[in-house]
Amino acid sequence: MSERRYLKNVEEAVNYLYSLPEEEEVTGIDIALEPPDDGAESDVDDPSEDAVDVGVENVRLLGAKLLAQPPHIQLTNRNTCTEPSSSWSAPIIDEQEELQTAENVIEPTQPKKKKQKRSKPVYEWKRCEFESCDNGDSMKLPETHKPSIVNKWADEGLTPADIFKHFWNKEVMELVKRETNRYHQVKFGRELNVTIEELYQVLGIFFLSGYTPVPNRRLFWSKQADTRNLAVLQCGMTLNRFEEIVRSMHFVDNSKKPPDDRIFKIRPLFDHFNKVFKDAAHPLPMTWAIDEAMEPYYGRHGFKQFIKGKPVRFGYKFWCLCSHEGLLVNFRLYEGKDSGFEEGMTIGESVVSAMAKGTVPTGSNGFIDNFFTTLPLLKAFNEADIGLTGTIRKDKVRKREERERGSRVVSRKGKTNCNLLVE
Repeated sequence: MSERRYLKNVEEAVNYLYSLPEEEEVTGIDIALEPPDDGAESDVDDPSEDAVDVGVENVRLLGAKLLAQPPHIQLTNRNTCTEPSSSWSAPIIDEQEELQTAENVIEPTQPKKKKQKRSKPVYEWKRCEFESCDNGDSMKLPETHKPSIVNKWADEGLTPADIFKHFWNKEVMELVKRETNRYHQVKFGRELNVTIEELYQVLGIFFLSGYTPVPNRRLFWSKQADTRNLAVLQCGMTLNRFEEIVRSMHFVDNSKKPPDDRIFKIRPLFDHFNKVFKDAAHPLPMTWAIDEAMEPYYGRHGFKQFIKGKPVRFGYKFWCLCSHEGLLVNFRLYEGKDSGFEEGMTIGESVVSAMAKGTVPTGSNGFIDNFFTTLPLLKAFNEADIGLTGTIRKDKVRKREERERGSRVVSRKGKTNCNLLVE
């Protein structure tokens, strides 16, 4: 009967061999190194095991955790069973006992399967007609609100070109014509003789380049089919004439530069459009709001601003006063914290005072955010009989009126009645 032992390590196997009597032959002793159990099924034969030799390359394919575990050492003595010396204490396991213990071994649990992601539902759209109402009229979607000026223009039968010339009227076009011819004469020493019709054509090409952008505006006159624009060619202006007008386009006489105006070259346009917008919104709105607006610009300029967390982070910042219908009544370019603001007032107070006073009617109500709202501003507008509503920051409230966030502060002094919500 053969003797079989399971040893913990190689050292125990060597000690066992030294413990055998000297006269006993060691040719009948087999030592097998078995890999540790990795939980895989061993009852199924793998045909690839017979075809591929176990070598260094195949050992490298084993996992790092599996290689780090100690192997199982099995020692079988096929000679007559003899008792080793008393110094050896490794357990002796019979083949029959081995079969009984194998039945009681708990099989390793299989790894949990990952949950499969649910596939998104696929919707099938079906065409259907709206059912008619009880009175026989077809169903109509609710009409969207249109500003009163739009309804007025529609009643007058104005075309988009007529509305455009309402803002770019003859007055401003005469100004552009005069200053463009003046600059070209001073700069190049010859007459340009630009006409108002040509200036309208240049503005039209500017607007068209926003609808069909190309890498270079010169490509509008190219002979290539993918860049050539027939609308530009139909206006009758050549490329050389267009570039000559654009190169000399001016809105003011450079010799009359004011000392402290940083945007004097376009100041006439700002004044003109503020006047036209105010006339278009007449009668002036009784409900209005003031806030900032960003015009995207990614080049280099001293007026370019960066506002973190805004949809448009880089560009020019404008202060805008709009009516409740969404019409722009007044606008102003932000030139910097030290430009065009009254002394003793914050930027927000100066902006609201300059844009609202003289523009909005008495008795109207305005809405502002916490950047503009201060107690002195509310008091000044209340004395001018103009309502003002807005949230206020905690650091803009005096300490004796300071409250927790979300609380209300009521202040009454004379005719002033302020109801503030601390934000």
